[in-house]
Amino acid sequence: MLLPTNYNTPGRESYTITQQMGYQNTCWVNANGPNCNNLLKLLDGSIIPLKGAPINALRPSVDGTRLEYHLFNYLSTDSVRRHLFALKIFTMPAMLNKWQDFVMYLDLSSDPNEARFKLWKNDKLYINEAVRLLPPGVGSMGDWKYGAYNGEPGNGERTLYTDELRVGDSASTYLDVVNPVRRDRLLNLSMTQSSLASVSFSQLDSLPSLASMKTIEAETVPEPTNAIAYATLLGGLGLLKRKSK
Repeated sequence: MLLPTNYNTPGRESYTITQQMGYQNTCWVNANGPNCNNLLKLLDGSIIPLKGAPINALRPSVDGTRLEYHLFNYLSTDSVRRHLFALKIFTMPAMLNKWQDFVMYLDLSSDPNEARFKLWKNDKLYINEAVRLLPPGVGSMGDWKYGAYNGEPGNGERTLYTDELRVGDSASTYLDVVNPVRRDRLLNLSMTQSSLASVSFSQLDSLPSLASMKTIEAETVPEPTNAIAYATLLGGLGLLKRKSK
């Protein structure tokens, strides 16, 4: 993903979403539909209504120098089938006018001991959470969207670029989905190609050679000028790992 200098043209505080995941996210059509009557547990332990289905989302700051990831964790279901979630917000630095490479790992297991979410940016692991994204009876995230979502109508344009989108499966390794240029740089590190290529996602973040290395930053590139790029869906680098229990 590349955020140009003018990605948020008016510079308004309205939030911007550049990637989101949700399940059966049609509550804006029917507020009383399936999985729309949910609850949110706050940090102080209080519980409030959660409007619609939870949306896990990547959000850049107004100036494009910081990213937030909003991650919802399913906790329980009450006697009237309301699902209770907790929200965690993770922050990481961002860069304007540079390509930023993302790798996402999902294990959607219904077993809370196996369910997990991981997110790397430029080969640095920023999120590694044991989190159950789906409540009982829901088997898929369903809606996995990329784009520039403006916070409210009338709050100005958003511009971003994307390239090299890949989707893996349960057999994929990190190297199968990472940007090819970044993959080649990783292979030039201390580990051999054969040993690194076989590393699973569960092992990757614990390897000393990768955990201690300096982050490989993306090169500064000119802002794209091809008008077609404005119409592309937001990419980044993605991996979906699904398990059924």
